[in-house]
Amino acid sequence: MLCSLEYGGLPAHRWDEDLTIFFQKGWIKIETPPPLLKNVPARITVYKTGGEPQLWEPIAPWGWGFKKQAEHFVACVRERKVPLSSGEDSMNDILLAEEIFKKI
Repeated sequence: MLCSLEYGGLPAHRWDEDLTIFFQKGWIKIETPPPLLKNVPARITVYKTGGEPQLWEPIAPWGWGFKKQAEHFVACVRERKVPLSSGEDSMNDILLAEEIFKKI
């Protein structure tokens, strides 16, 4: 699987963070709002090729990522369930990021 990770930063007047996933017949782009900006959902754009190409933007529900994350954590503690993103997943993400940055 081909994969390209790009990262950068500069002192700018706006937040610019997105993720684009390409498939054989289209792509999905997710543009996230600034982390501390409440009640602004991510913007999602879907493009599909073949036959008649389609481009649409599903409307994400209002919400705040930090609050939803906290609510999910509390619900998992109360119900004794494993969170959607376990600590093991997070550790693997950090190890991968460290390996990437060691090669830069």
